[in-house]
Amino acid sequence: MAKPRPRLPWWKKSAFAAITCCLFFTALELMLALCGVRLPADADPFVGFDQQSLFVPLASPSDGGEPVLQTRRAKLAWFNDQQFSVKKRPGTLRIFCLGGSTTYGRPYADSTSYVGQLRELLSIALPGRPIEVINCGGVSYASYRLTKVCHEIANYEPDAIVLQTGHNEFLEERTYGAIRQVPAWRRELTRLAARTRTFQLLDRSLGSRGDAPRPATLASEVTAILDHPATAQEQSSPSAPRRAVGLEAYHRDDALRERIVEHFSWNLRRMARIADDIGVPLLLVTPACNLADCEPFKSEPSISAGTAESAEQLVSAQQLLAVGRRPEAIAQLQKLVEQQPRFAAAHYWLGRALLASPDALSADEAVRARRHLLRAIEEDVCPLRAIDPLVKAMHDVTGDHVRLVDFRGLLEDDCRRRHGHTCVGQAYFLDHVHPRVHWHGALAKQLAAELADMDVISINTADLETAGAAVDQWAERQLTPERRGSGLRNLAKVLNWAGKHLEAGELALEACRILPNDPEANLLAAGYLREFQRLDEAIEHARRATWGSPVLADACRLYALLLGDAQRWQEAEAAARVWLNTSPQEASAHELLGIALANQQRWPDALTELRQAEQNGIDSPRLRAALAIATHHVGDLATAAKRYRALLDASFDADLSYNYALLLIEQQRTDEAKQLLAALSADHIAPEMRQAASELLEQLNRN
Repeated sequence: MAKPRPRLPWWKKSAFAAITCCLFFTALELMLALCGVRLPADADPFVGFDQQSLFVPLASPSDGGEPVLQTRRAKLAWFNDQQFSVKKRPGTLRIFCLGGSTTYGRPYADSTSYVGQLRELLSIALPGRPIEVINCGGVSYASYRLTKVCHEIANYEPDAIVLQTGHNEFLEERTYGAIRQVPAWRRELTRLAARTRTFQLLDRSLGSRGDAPRPATLASEVTAILDHPATAQEQSSPSAPRRAVGLEAYHRDDALRERIVEHFSWNLRRMARIADDIGVPLLLVTPACNLADCEPFKSEPSISAGTAESAEQLVSAQQLLAVGRRPEAIAQLQKLVEQQPRFAAAHYWLGRALLASPDALSADEAVRARRHLLRAIEEDVCPLRAIDPLVKAMHDVTGDHVRLVDFRGLLEDDCRRRHGHTCVGQAYFLDHVHPRVHWHGALAKQLAAELADMDVISINTADLETAGAAVDQWAERQLTPERRGSGLRNLAKVLNWAGKHLEAGELALEACRILPNDPEANLLAAGYLREFQRLDEAIEHARRATWGSPVLADACRLYALLLGDAQRWQEAEAAARVWLNTSPQEASAHELLGIALANQQRWPDALTELRQAEQNGIDSPRLRAALAIATHHVGDLATAAKRYRALLDASFDADLSYNYALLLIEQQRTDEAKQLLAALSADHIAPEMRQAASELLEQLNRN
């Protein structure tokens, strides 16, 4: 009798099955490769969008030589115009710099950015060698959009890639949808599988599961939350400069913040893999920002029930600090952050108060100030500066081919030497994130040193220092008055867009001193001056703004409103008519024109314009009052009486009471008129009105 064959243990069966499966799929993968099936790029598991390539072939190269790639025309609203040859010439050093508006060169130009200064530095330090440092900085571009740019430029023979990102991650609205519910390990496993030809073939053949989580779809270009349009009510009561309505859309969402950080980390790893696949180094520049002189863009207290009280305590502490009562301000702010630990503005002002030492800053105060200023960034509900987890993600992705360039640390070291603390502020930045030109140059030198250390270039320290000194002088020459003025204006526009209207106004005034007739700078300056009731100056700036077409409609609007504020009614009438020519359906223009005509006692025309404003959606107390008075003066006493009564039932107004008394006299209702006039004799009524009411009451009593 034959002996029974021994049964294999379960673990051997499992091992043989796994080996067989692996061999099968390896063979299938090899076969697909031999058949020409290309290995796919990683698909973004978080968001999807159809982003056009950044560079396209130039139709006819100017020198008639090698084919040239140029920035796509449709992209020039976000990117600098750059050109380079399709085929890299022998010996050429080609470096691509990716990032947001800092890389772009805001608020000035590519030539004053760290990219432009690196290009000039390498040209001086490496004479005779063709240098191509290509600026791929996209205004408002976040890491997920830069990943697509990185994938594209990998095809253009780079010798190195520089990446500076982190400040724009919260600019666009991303919900992530069902992606939030998928564990990170599952997303990573799916990503690894998706990098195989077999997975892609099965995915295309079988189709995607209908219930599978899909990434959110974004527009092909940046659509910032801060660009959300104003509501109809806000448009009907215009004030200039218009606030960033999109700021209202920001609210604290910790779960969303975690997904954004996770997405950012994924993008960094993806770009690191792209660089590694083509065998070039990736230099990650840590995102630096204005820590000491930039208040959070939006603050929300931790406990909503205490919002009003917290705001009052904050204002009180600011007032104490303004009059030099620093210890009391610090004590009050310390109490406030203990009560409301997530109130960004309280942390910011506590940090500011700690830095405002009249004597030498103590080490403890410096440490505490930095801690609270950093916390202010972390708790900013509208974080337009890179939060700490994003910076940490950069540190986590470094490796053999990924070098961290600590620009943030460079600025902090300089600040420590000069000021005794590491809370960098306006000495280093023009606004919240854009460095001054000198510090762009410092970053360019830091990058050149790193490139030399990684053997991308061969240059000694002495030559680098000599070239750096020459570039400093060269960069200063790039800042012509025209460029400086337009840069300040652009910076003012950015701050105004982000809701910081007062800071924007100061910069706009400075820009106007350099470029007196710049329409956009004058418009911002006029709006700023209006806030402080400096009407004559504001009117002059608004008048200058009407000379330029880029802001013609807004300038006409503000010019007319300012003339109305100043009660220069004939001029206001003319300006309102020009405003209506630019915006025929603008309800506020009809309202202002009607009020201007009423103040010139042109009642029928005034009533026509005021009714048009009402039909177009205006429903303000000012309009209702003007309608009541105009209706009264054209003789429709019954309608006017109803309007007066409704307004006075809602709230007392001395002028309306007096006008209503006049109407009642016309209707022979003298007893009611006397009651209204008697009420106008109270002490809180303006003297002129008390006198007019008293004289009219006396006349009625005599009769």
